[in-house]
Amino acid sequence: MTNNTRGNSRPFPYHLEWAVVWRYVLFHPSLETFRWLLSDPKANRQRAYRWVFAVGLLVSVPIYLRAHFMLMSNPDYARVFGEIYGRAIPAVFLLGSAFFTVLVRVSSGLIWLSARALGGQPNYNASAYLIGAFTAPLLLMAGVVAFLPLPDTAILASWGLLALWHWALTIPSIMTANQLNSIKAAVISFVPLLAGLFVVMLVVMALMPPS
Repeated sequence: MTNNTRGNSRPFPYHLEWAVVWRYVLFHPSLETFRWLLSDPKANRQRAYRWVFAVGLLVSVPIYLRAHFMLMSNPDYARVFGEIYGRAIPAVFLLGSAFFTVLVRVSSGLIWLSARALGGQPNYNASAYLIGAFTAPLLLMAGVVAFLPLPDTAILASWGLLALWHWALTIPSIMTANQLNSIKAAVISFVPLLAGLFVVMLVVMALMPPS
């Protein structure tokens, strides 16, 4: 860790290591902390994308397999996907990390547009960096959970808590990066969620076997 402290507003002599960024963004979330992290000269979206991409390479397949075996209890899913999941593993490994990275990019873009519409001072680079900074470690946790010998309900509950944690961190990140109050930031935080839900519904409808 550097010799800087969160109360030190002077420029960093060198950038913060990834472990320091992840620890502070997860366990010391505040506007002060997020402003401190953004004052790092290496705080840019490309760095956050690399974190998410690297973690995605590690966890895409475990999460996919665990979710697949959970869904195999559904007869419709088993009939359509039961025989092809194994052949899909290479594609999941190659595309999963890119998928998570694209999610961060798209979410940051939607936040930027929403912040602009609500009268903030949108900063795409800052939003993408902060969102990527907590998405990567939470995604890593989700991958670790997938390996645990727990009932499906416990796995789903754990993933749900991680998703809730992610949403809770999104609000102060929007406030900090886009100069918005908590109410506007909370409203904007739902925009990527609603857009993602809409896309998922379209995919499910497209894959659903005809009745």
